Amino acid sequence: VLGVVCSAQGLIAETAPLAKAADIARFPSIDPAEQPPVKFEGVVTFVDPTGTVFLQDDSGATFIRGAERWKIMRPGQRLSITGSRYPGLFIGGIMPGTVDVLGTASVPEPRKVSPEDLSSAKYHYQLVEIDGVGRSYEATGESTATLQLNVQGRIVEVRFDQSPENPEALIDATLRVRGLAAGAINDRRQMVAPYVRLANGNGLSILESAPADPFAVPVLPLPALLDAATTNPSPHRVKVSGVALSEVIGGSLFLRDAERSIHVQTDSAVPLEAGDRLEVLGFAQMGVFSASLTNGVFRVIAHEEAPSPTTADAKMLKSGACDAELIHLEARVLQQLPSENALLVQAGTQNMKVLSPQGSLPSFESGSTVSLTGLCRVTAIKNEGYRAAPTSYELWLRKPADARLLSSAPWWTSRRLALGLMSAALVALFSLAWIALLRRQVAKQLAQLQAQAHTEAIFEERQRIAREFHDTLEQELAGLTLRLDAALYRVTDTKARNLLEQQRRLLSRLQTETRDFVWDLRDPTRVDMPLPEALRSLLDHLQTSTSVPLTLNCEESKVVLAPLVRHHLLRIAREAVHNAIKYAGAKTIDVTLDRQAEVLQLVITDDGRGFDVAEADTMEGHFGIRGMRERARKLGAELRICSSFTGGTTVELTLPQPAMTA
Repeated sequence: VLGVVCSAQGLIAETAPLAKAADIARFPSIDPAEQPPVKFEGVVTFVDPTGTVFLQDDSGATFIRGAERWKIMRPGQRLSITGSRYPGLFIGGIMPGTVDVLGTASVPEPRKVSPEDLSSAKYHYQLVEIDGVGRSYEATGESTATLQLNVQGRIVEVRFDQSPENPEALIDATLRVRGLAAGAINDRRQMVAPYVRLANGNGLSILESAPADPFAVPVLPLPALLDAATTNPSPHRVKVSGVALSEVIGGSLFLRDAERSIHVQTDSAVPLEAGDRLEVLGFAQMGVFSASLTNGVFRVIAHEEAPSPTTADAKMLKSGACDAELIHLEARVLQQLPSENALLVQAGTQNMKVLSPQGSLPSFESGSTVSLTGLCRVTAIKNEGYRAAPTSYELWLRKPADARLLSSAPWWTSRRLALGLMSAALVALFSLAWIALLRRQVAKQLAQLQAQAHTEAIFEERQRIAREFHDTLEQELAGLTLRLDAALYRVTDTKARNLLEQQRRLLSRLQTETRDFVWDLRDPTRVDMPLPEALRSLLDHLQTSTSVPLTLNCEESKVVLAPLVRHHLLRIAREAVHNAIKYAGAKTIDVTLDRQAEVLQLVITDDGRGFDVAEADTMEGHFGIRGMRERARKLGAELRICSSFTGGTTVELTLPQPAMTA
């Protein structure tokens, strides 16, 4: 089986399997599903508890993806592996097909590295060696542990799969660590947190033991601590002495010696109170603004009077002289922060956050003046030329009683003033809104009155036209009908008689149309009412002239129809029902109105005698079906008429959505 990168797109072409660890580890990134084959020989250097096996050859390191069956592997075994490349989190490994043990070999010598080498990950998954001073030790599980190592002024983390024996002897001792270079990788295949991994304590050796009595080292004056933390950092612990300013608060100890104070990070549970003189061991490092100690341990050697707080002013705060110092100040409360058990206060021109790690803060109203005593910490700085200037502080109260009210906030606080102005603005806004609403209501009522007057005028005009039609045209048509009927019985010529009969039918239809037109004029509600109600009104009108039951099936539809569209639909429905009453001899006539997603359907069915639709379309003197089709075309609707001589007639009109409001 063959595989290699053959183009700029990273496509695999046929070539020999990957045989070197470096080629497997750094193979160009391609589709994870299209990995090249591997045929590799190397020596086992490390096996982790998940069954991941790490190997090296003379080119570098790679690994076999973890599985339960690989846990039996041991460092020093030489393996022959065939399979395919596995992408891995950071470098490539092997997805094995077959694994053969060829024998044993010497484990490769670890490579001497620096903290920078580990951060660069250039020796990832290789055996490495690094020297440093044990700084802290922490058990992270039943058998796992982590050791912090001081190396060239930087911290290197060492992780143990199995805790070493006598871990207390590792602190402040010079150590040599031999293990696997590893680290935490993010989803962008970048090294985030490098560390050295050991299976157990066998990869750890003590080059120089810690002092038998750690506190036997000389005391370092606090002013010299800055040199120990910066210009000449020592990898070993230093000892300082001073008086405790308070008990341990939140893992922090504050110590004063003469005119200087420092902050010490400690996990010690030794009982302590303000005024205790201490000897403290810790590793010097630079804090945000001043030098401090970490991983501190201490012992009480005497007790003195508890130190008094230093009264702080704006000049002291600006210079940073208050960092790690017990201070007293007066400040104005800006805001209470209940979620953080904190206050935001202003002392002079400097804002700071006040915290109470030892209990809940008293409640203070914004604008009140308070007296505060606590331990000051600089939390942020800015550069002013060659000088660093504090920009942000925290004040840690030793107990909640260290915050006392001096004077309450004036009644007219900025908050109350803002609320008053806001209330006045809301009243004004409400008044303007009410005036606008009143004007709108008046305009609406005026428009309704105008519309009502217009409607009444239209109604009166419709009634007048209806009376004129009834009194003139309809009566004249009735008279003309009587004359044609009388003439019809006197004509003996067949051709002339047929002509008169045809004219009699046209006149009869004209009478019907005229009566319907007059009814339309006298029933103005049909102009604006919804289509279902208009159809119901139409059927009630037609029911007065027939004993055949007329049934309407429809749901209340919210569709908005243009007046002309509604008029054409009603005329089509009336024509279809009228034809069924007059010609079909039906026993029942059903009208159905159905509103669907995009169309409106009107269906008229009867169970009477059918007719030939094609013949009816071409009959002389019959304009009903032709008129229905013309109205449907004007609406942009589809009209279907199905009829049989024994199955009745169905008239179905389908009106699309765009045509409903046209």
